[in-house]
Amino acid sequence: MNRLLFTFSILFGVMLKSNAQPNFVAGEKYIIQCQYYNSGSVCSGSLRGVNPIVYYSTSTELASDCYWYVIEDANTGYYSFRNASTNEYLVYDAERDELRKKGLNFSSSNSSDASKWTINSLDEGGYYIESVETPGQYFNMRVDGSLLMGTYRSYNSSNSTFYFIDSKGNYVSEKEDIPEDIVQQTFGVTSDGFFWERTGNLTTPIVASTASDPILYKIKNLRSGKFLKNLGDQLYQDPIDGDYFYFRKNNDGYSICTENGKCVLTDYPTDNLPLTINKLASIIGTNYWTFNFYEDITYSGYTIEKLTQRPVYEYSDYWWQDPVITNGQSQYLCWNDCQDAYICLYSMYDPGSTFVFYSQDLRHARHLMENGITFPGVELMGFRSFIDTLRINGKELFYDEVEETYVLPATSDARISGTFSPSMHFVPKVSDAVYEMRIDGVAPNEDGIIALIDFNCAAQHTLNLYKNGAEIETAPIRFTYLNLIEVNYPSCNGDYYTTGSLRVTQANIVGYDSIYTAAFKYRGATAQGYSKKSYAIKMREADGVTSRDVEFLGLRDDNNWILDAMAVDKACMRNRVSTDLWNDFATEPYHKRAGFEKKARHGTRGEFAEVYLNGKYHGVYCFTEKMDRKQLKLKKLETATSPDESTIIHGTLYKSSQWSYEVLMGHEIDVNYYPMTAPRSYDNNKRSENWASFEIKYPDWEEEPIDWGPLWNAINFVATSTDLTFSRDFDKYFDYDNVTDYYLFIELMLATDNHGKNMFFYNYDQTLDDESLRQKIGIAPWDLDGTWGRRWDGKTTVCAPDQEFDNFLWDYEHGNLTLFYRMKRISSLKWKDELASRYAELRATYFSEESLCSRFQEYADLFDKSNAVKREQKQWSSYHPAILDDVEYIKEWIKERLDYLDKQYGYVNTNSIDRVELDNISVTAGQGYLLLFSEVQQTVKVYTINGQLLNVIQLSPGVTRVNNLSPGIYIVDEKKVLVK
Repeated sequence: MNRLLFTFSILFGVMLKSNAQPNFVAGEKYIIQCQYYNSGSVCSGSLRGVNPIVYYSTSTELASDCYWYVIEDANTGYYSFRNASTNEYLVYDAERDELRKKGLNFSSSNSSDASKWTINSLDEGGYYIESVETPGQYFNMRVDGSLLMGTYRSYNSSNSTFYFIDSKGNYVSEKEDIPEDIVQQTFGVTSDGFFWERTGNLTTPIVASTASDPILYKIKNLRSGKFLKNLGDQLYQDPIDGDYFYFRKNNDGYSICTENGKCVLTDYPTDNLPLTINKLASIIGTNYWTFNFYEDITYSGYTIEKLTQRPVYEYSDYWWQDPVITNGQSQYLCWNDCQDAYICLYSMYDPGSTFVFYSQDLRHARHLMENGITFPGVELMGFRSFIDTLRINGKELFYDEVEETYVLPATSDARISGTFSPSMHFVPKVSDAVYEMRIDGVAPNEDGIIALIDFNCAAQHTLNLYKNGAEIETAPIRFTYLNLIEVNYPSCNGDYYTTGSLRVTQANIVGYDSIYTAAFKYRGATAQGYSKKSYAIKMREADGVTSRDVEFLGLRDDNNWILDAMAVDKACMRNRVSTDLWNDFATEPYHKRAGFEKKARHGTRGEFAEVYLNGKYHGVYCFTEKMDRKQLKLKKLETATSPDESTIIHGTLYKSSQWSYEVLMGHEIDVNYYPMTAPRSYDNNKRSENWASFEIKYPDWEEEPIDWGPLWNAINFVATSTDLTFSRDFDKYFDYDNVTDYYLFIELMLATDNHGKNMFFYNYDQTLDDESLRQKIGIAPWDLDGTWGRRWDGKTTVCAPDQEFDNFLWDYEHGNLTLFYRMKRISSLKWKDELASRYAELRATYFSEESLCSRFQEYADLFDKSNAVKREQKQWSSYHPAILDDVEYIKEWIKERLDYLDKQYGYVNTNSIDRVELDNISVTAGQGYLLLFSEVQQTVKVYTINGQLLNVIQLSPGVTRVNNLSPGIYIVDEKKVLVK
């Protein structure tokens, strides 16, 4: 709604005519907005705890009780207003109570004239609403500060003038005469051979061409019924005939030019006041347009919108600084007939923004036929017009309308073997001949299998349509080894979910992939400033409201998913590789180790995919699970079943979202001083999502009781406990092994944004009988883009691999986490020794150079062999200009980082250990000792896990005991042995 809140009373004065009736859509919800405020709506007072029964809310964020169904009686022309939340009707009530009601009330009945109203337009814009039961009583909003909605005996003031705005933010238009040729039709051919349509089924309603061979169109405005032409270098409307235009493709948009080469110019004042007329000029420049579709009960048609119409935000390197708008042009600018005989730019959608494109060129007819529009008596043209069903490996092929190419994932075995043998199922739309479909000229065998030899995704592939043995049509088809995700929605924002559809075509699973109803919202804080957005997805039933769980790509069965854009990461894979690594090596969650939850995971899983948004290629994304209660298998709360009971909270989950004293657990941002003061207090009764730069993720703060206690207790323990208490009670508050692994993890990657912020903290069940587990907090990582040689902002500066991690955090970030600082400083914990031992253990396996580099290389090969690297770099050149080059940079960075950490931890690669020929020995271990059994006398060397020689032992036949060993892993005869 915010985008519409300016002087619409002036604009509507141009558009509305006296005695015209508004054009309401059955089933649509509207707000009833008063001209006095030009914001807000009539609402239910009882739901808001205010005195007025009918109340006017001035807020720009409106709840469901501020929306109304407007019901028209077809016989009388009267209207009724039913509240979308309470289902009650607005009725005239002659009884007046100074504080509660003055002419308006609610009723469950719509049977009498008390609930009937007339709506009449004003010459100066807007409507007045009059009672049918008591004529002369008009809707009125009191301006005494009470915001009471009632009736009054006059209607000639701004507080008795109202507008109706639908749920999409569009002002209701008038009922007007309908242009004759589209009264009942959505497509057709005119008597003089012009093909046209307004079905809304086409992503691109026209066919692009060039000046040397243009496809010529006439453009008609639906509301005026007039054609567009060039008159005095202005875009004019003519009721009889118009000029020809053609469309030149430019990146993602189009230049719209006249037959003689002049193009519609988009220059206009940035504030869009006054609305400027489009000029025609011979230059193209950045005058690019795009198309959408506007749904209206009468005037449904295509809109022509400025491609770069949204403001461009420049973000500072510092999170606390607001973004700067570098292109502050008004939003949602589209062509409109709002300037009488001329076309102007207009900053809202209405029937004057709808157009139809007419062409006699058969290339346009072919385009329409390929999109399922056939014309009686006109022979079929175009590859797609012949197809009723076409499935490969049981899957629907996606059609990229911009590239005019079919798209389908190929299975990974084809990538390995070089042979792709998919099944083909083809049913033609017509049966006048024998039709056959092939790929690259290869026909299916009797089982419908097509064997493609020397197959690769980078090659050009073709679908061939044969009729009676002769090829009649072809179409390009593109294969990828990545999954394919189709996202469709009418609009999207970062504040609330918008319903659309989702299809995930799984590369390695043969069979049909369903289209699901889903709701989408932009996700992330800083990430919303990037053009390549990340998405939060909620799966819904067909009603668009009810939640449903769906399993995708072998991941979990769930209703919440993430599409990660990875915009800041030049390699487009850091977060996925890092989380994969964590999932593979990190010690399992403490409650899983204790035997409570066998399926608990403290890391998300994800799969890469190529995304198509509203029919257009949108880039490489990672389709990812959410980190939530379900992933961690935290114990659910027990809801009270009677007033005598209390809800019992078991598991809790928190996420650190920004920096603070509490997030850093004991020091202020950038201040290397530890005051030993408690974290700020909290109030569970406030039911707030946030406390001290943390967000509560479970329980649901909007619907369930919450508890910040487990997190507060853990932070308070770190911030205020004495060294003795910290050493003694650490295991009660934190999972020691989990913390150790997490520190080594972020230290290895030189993570720049994960040493306080971007961490999940979880408590499995604060009601456990086991005191050692009751208060314990575990850690799970999140948002790992600022790793492996790049900062959180994507820059490589200051991220040299040969630097000590703690110093790095103080020099370039906000300082180290107090938890880590204290664990290192308190010698009785022996954490430094534990880090060295665990590092050495991991260094030989998960942290080996070969293992780490292969993780990046495997994804790089997947992107490259899918040819997705080129598509991503073309689509998002500013974010991902050289993916494979950045992977090479990461691999070199890893080598140098490991060299530095090896020296820091005194690690010696076991490959360099001197080996001698030994007769077979057996080794066992106990509490502080080793037992070595040898059949002969021989010498054996015992090494620490980091490769340091500990002892040379002369063995005699029989058992030799080695005592006084510290807990840890030792190497004997190339075997690893754990001493407890």
